[in-house]
Amino acid sequence: MLVLDNRKRILMMNQAAKNWLLDDPSGPIPEALELLGSTEFLGAFEASQHTEDIVRRESKIYRRGEEKTVHISSQKILSPPRVILIVHDISRTVKLESMRQEFVANVSHELKTPVTSILGFVETLLDEDDGKAPQRAKFLGIIYKQSERLRNIIEDLLTLSRLEQEGNSVRLEPGNPIQVVSRALEACSDKADKKGTQVQFQSSFDGTLAMNAPLLEQAIINLVENGIKYGNPGGKVEVVLERQTDSLVISVHDDGPGIPQRELEAVFQRFYRLDKARSRAQGGTGLGLSIVKHIARVHRGTVKAQSSLGRGSVFTLTIPFVQPEDEVEIGLSS
Repeated sequence: MLVLDNRKRILMMNQAAKNWLLDDPSGPIPEALELLGSTEFLGAFEASQHTEDIVRRESKIYRRGEEKTVHISSQKILSPPRVILIVHDISRTVKLESMRQEFVANVSHELKTPVTSILGFVETLLDEDDGKAPQRAKFLGIIYKQSERLRNIIEDLLTLSRLEQEGNSVRLEPGNPIQVVSRALEACSDKADKKGTQVQFQSSFDGTLAMNAPLLEQAIINLVENGIKYGNPGGKVEVVLERQTDSLVISVHDDGPGIPQRELEAVFQRFYRLDKARSRAQGGTGLGLSIVKHIARVHRGTVKAQSSLGRGSVFTLTIPFVQPEDEVEIGLSS
């Protein structure tokens, strides 16, 4: 912890700050914040001068030849005029998270090849009809269905892994969101036809949006497919595109059984299923909504669920029109 006045003079450092930031922790405290050699500290200080809210930043700094990841919290106090900086070393947490992401990616890649082979051989055997094994088709059908489900889980895990690892390099470009929604609905048309679901699209928006079109399309596909999957046979899924102040809002309405209020936040967790048996029977992986949440974060937006039991659900994806001007590339936040 550091306490500074409005002229960036260091008034106090606790012992942890001295041990970590000073070459000689027992020596005198530097007079000015600049002498600590970190532009991130200066940036947090300057940002706190323009707001009474807590300024939070995560950045990498170098100390004694090592790269450290730190979380910086800065807040201005009006009387007496002071700025408090609190710095947490989160290097170990970040390293463990990176290892976890790498592990998921590696395991998924290793599993993908044998599952693809299994599916290929099963398809070949299903095409053969020698009449010698009446139950073979039944057993092979079960194997095929489970292998296909495993493949879908792997694909979703790879998508999540890419969003986490490549989030800082996902580029947003101006595009027409109506075209993105149209492509998404076209991709869902076969599933809608098989279940007799009517998919409707309404839009009062006319303009462009800074976005990653393939990712946004994937998010809409996931939401619409969920609506088809868990909605009533012969029912309806409605997609609405509209502008609200400084954001584009994409809402997907279904007529399914609804979600209990206590479960609305949990549905975005990985592998979460409200009805496990029904979800597996429908071919769900439990990862679709988690992917939507990560895609929303890539766009610096949000996704939320609203529902009433027996009256369906509404999933709302909100994406701001204006992205930070000093950031060409938009990444994930924890």
